[in-house]
Amino acid sequence: MFLEKALDKARTRVRESKALRPLTSLTVSPLEEPHRFRDSLRRRKGEGIKLVAEVKRRSPSKGIIRDEVSVSRLARCYERGGAHALSILTEPFFFGGSLDDLAEARGSSRLPILRKDFIIDEYQILESREIGADAVLLIAAALDAARLARLVELARELGMD
Repeated sequence: MFLEKALDKARTRVRESKALRPLTSLTVSPLEEPHRFRDSLRRRKGEGIKLVAEVKRRSPSKGIIRDEVSVSRLARCYERGGAHALSILTEPFFFGGSLDDLAEARGSSRLPILRKDFIIDEYQILESREIGADAVLLIAAALDAARLARLVELARELGMD
């Protein structure tokens, strides 16, 4: 099953990240207000659809989509084109993404940014906030109820959606 393989890779990545950069070394500024991802997608009376534009290098089912891409250029194009938010895939093994992609998007766009990855640990939430994510994708099928609740609570404490 794909989800189990992806979660195994995510567990390995979290262990490696914690070994390279302990939790205590992450710097998450409580003063910096995130862009409100949820608010950017809320439709008001008379408004059209809201668009989330995605940066996705590869797909397990489709293969290479756009492996060599300037994330900053693409993010600026999406913003100029009317996107309301960005979704940045940071999962490296199956989707070819990275945290650098998210940081690059954050540095070149004022749009709210969703970190799209297999988030399984509090470390990843803090890491996401540190590099500029405004929201994180939490896959309910990948988490037990208690862990999901803890991750949601931490994201909310950090002002993230």
